[in-house]
Amino acid sequence: MEELNNNYKKSVNAYIKEFEKKHEIDFDFWIGDLVGEVCCFGDYTFNFSDIKYVIDNSISFNWLSDWYWFVVEYEKCYYNLNAYCRLRIDEETKEHFKLDVFEKKLIYMRVSS
Repeated sequence: MEELNNNYKKSVNAYIKEFEKKHEIDFDFWIGDLVGEVCCFGDYTFNFSDIKYVIDNSISFNWLSDWYWFVVEYEKCYYNLNAYCRLRIDEETKEHFKLDVFEKKLIYMRVSS
């Protein structure tokens, strides 16, 4: 069991190191020292699943930051990072929404549902 736990921590730390390198941001600490849960990078706190999604899907830090601050601003927003990134691409034109238009779309979708 200890070997399995060590392998998990190595894997998680590899994702964190790749995230730091790719986005030029420094890892600070794990909340509650719980490796693989919620981590801090300066002013940002992310679930590890979001870090993994960003690395696995080559999501830009701009998109991650846009999502992060959107969720902070609209507390009742329940869009996870995966949904946010998928919704940000216009299915008809395959182009990315400009953020102001995109935010209005998200807010309308949330209020209308």
